[in-house]
Amino acid sequence: MTIAVVLAIALIIEFWIPLLAVLAVSLVGYVGYRLVLALRRRSERWFVADDTGVKRSAVVPGTSHAPAGWYPDPLGGHQHRYWDGMTWSDSVSDDGIVTSQPL
Repeated sequence: MTIAVVLAIALIIEFWIPLLAVLAVSLVGYVGYRLVLALRRRSERWFVADDTGVKRSAVVPGTSHAPAGWYPDPLGGHQHRYWDGMTWSDSVSDDGIVTSQPL
């Protein structure tokens, strides 16, 4: 073998293989990190915490995706109004006290 071939092999072994290994590990780490973020966003997409720390649905009522539950009153007259999964009900809540207020 010539010195040029030996030097080329040494350069590949000493420089390129470790560099490729570091790049591969970095790529795997980045892909894993992005996957974890995507899964976290997907699991938290349906629920958000309000000022009290209570988790409630983040889906806007009025769409076919909103589950039944208490949401901020769309009319603004009360703190919450109950969404039955299809329409707004007459049930409203202020400071935890449930009353009825027709739409």
